[in-house]
Amino acid sequence: GTATHIWASAGTYEIKAKAKDIGGGESGWSPTHSITIYSTPVLQIGNVTGGLFKVKATIKNTGFVDADHVKWTMTLVCGAFIGKDAGGTILSIPAGEEKTVTSALIIGLGKTVITLTASCVGSSDAKDQNATILLFFIKIKA
Repeated sequence: GTATHIWASAGTYEIKAKAKDIGGGESGWSPTHSITIYSTPVLQIGNVTGGLFKVKATIKNTGFVDADHVKWTMTLVCGAFIGKDAGGTILSIPAGEEKTVTSALIIGLGKTVITLTASCVGSSDAKDQNATILLFFIKIKA
């Protein structure tokens, strides 16, 4: 047989098990065993929005611990644009919160794919977003 359990928070837990058969027979409890659950941040790139001259995106930490030193990049591919690369480091995204990142000034014309990445120790995420740039206006496609 198998069983699973998810711990809601990090810590050291004492576990034990017993078995029960289809006839109702049951074993005694096993000896206890220590298990340590480590928690890590969970990064998720959220909404990507366009507008005048810039692209904005949210980076969420849906984990149970703070995400420290989050490195992010935003790159426009498939075209020649001014301001097609941006990036930086967010010092910390607390557990359950989000931060907004913003591109450099963008000027161009045509269709593009915006590639976003975010990473820290224990977690990373990436997202591609289709867009069209009309000189200084960036339209995000659904």
